[in-house]
Amino acid sequence: MAAADQECFVYVVLPEQTRFVTAGRFVLRRDRRGDAVGGFVYGRSYRERSNAVELDPVELRLRPEPFQTARMGGSSGRCAMRCRISGAAR
Repeated sequence: MAAADQECFVYVVLPEQTRFVTAGRFVLRRDRRGDAVGGFVYGRSYRERSNAVELDPVELRLRPEPFQTARMGGSSGRCAMRCRISGAAR
């Protein structure tokens, strides 16, 4: 991860549950042209849960491969994930 990259873990409360679980990791970086590129990957333990849900059934299907997008400043167009990114370069 480059010094300018930022990352955060994404948490979700699953249906009929009351506690957050880690769904995956989001990384925001700049490409060679300086454009923002976002990447998201579901965690293995999350994907293996019997009650795991897709964060976005259109753009973030539940799969092991990472998602990548340069649209909307590197965030998924339909996903309403809100990441608080702090101290990523520590």
